[in-house]
Amino acid sequence: MAASRRGLYEILVTEAVASGLRELDASLEASTGALRPAEAADRVALHLSRIVQRAIAGVPDAERVRVGVGLARRIVEQIEEVIVGAEVRPDAPVEPATVLRAIAGRQPDGRPETIPEPLIPLLDTTLRPRSRTFLLTSAASARLAAPGWGSAVGMSWGERTMRTRGT
Repeated sequence: MAASRRGLYEILVTEAVASGLRELDASLEASTGALRPAEAADRVALHLSRIVQRAIAGVPDAERVRVGVGLARRIVEQIEEVIVGAEVRPDAPVEPATVLRAIAGRQPDGRPETIPEPLIPLLDTTLRPRSRTFLLTSAASARLAAPGWGSAVGMSWGERTMRTRGT
């Protein structure tokens, strides 16, 4: 179980976590609380995303794309069946699986412009906290930063917070 050491946790209690909590050392005591409605979407989505990622990563390379997209399509179907008005069917990935890499403009001669792909895939470029300063993992992230955050590289949390609040 991941939550067997002393400390603060904010994880969804799963069957495995509940089992581990029942077996805690007598010197430890767990504190749990109900999942709040305002947190439900984020917590459940994060939990499921980790499960899906781990499961798909465990599929052999030759089958990973087919199995992963098939699973994603089934999840979307389940959401449509369980949650009235979800209207998520358009978000199901197409088969065969494809990834949009760019939308290029046309040059005056009619050829599409060339947009160089970044050295680090955009999927892997995220803000990562390091001490009290947030560093971007690639230059591509700086270009993708939200409006007003374009110069957030190396900016402290307080500076960025004041900037986004307009102070």
